[in-house]
Amino acid sequence: MRVALLAFYSVLILVTSAIAETIQIDASTWTQEQKNGATVACLRVLYDSGITHQGVNVNLPNVEVVNPSAPIIPVLTKSVIEAEYQQWMDEVSAATFIEQQKYQAMQTEMTNHDMKKITLVDIDSRIDAISNLTQAKAFLKKLTHYLWAKGYFEND
Repeated sequence: MRVALLAFYSVLILVTSAIAETIQIDASTWTQEQKNGATVACLRVLYDSGITHQGVNVNLPNVEVVNPSAPIIPVLTKSVIEAEYQQWMDEVSAATFIEQQKYQAMQTEMTNHDMKKITLVDIDSRIDAISNLTQAKAFLKKLTHYLWAKGYFEND
């Protein structure tokens, strides 16, 4: 029993003892947004470099990486973190622009769409009035455009 407990506590001590590497970054010229985004930028740099870890703690000027799989000193530098932050902001801006364009297109579609005030009775009447494949396609396209403009499709 004593041997089992000793082995258990030895393993527990080995598992809980984490080695952390800490670097210092001069962030005195950074904006508050850059300081707020420092953790994400560090995580992205480590991921892109293939360095695994058990956590990153950013308390500027200190950046601590817990149990890194490789040395962080040549990887995490002020200029690399700043460049990664800027790349991240560029990606966010591009994604925001795309979403704004999509939202504007949806608003335009809704403004001009003849189904925006349609009732179930009107839908039934339109479906009953379909007499050929061309009319069915036209109705289905209008309905699909309306549903897209309402935001029912997430992958667009």
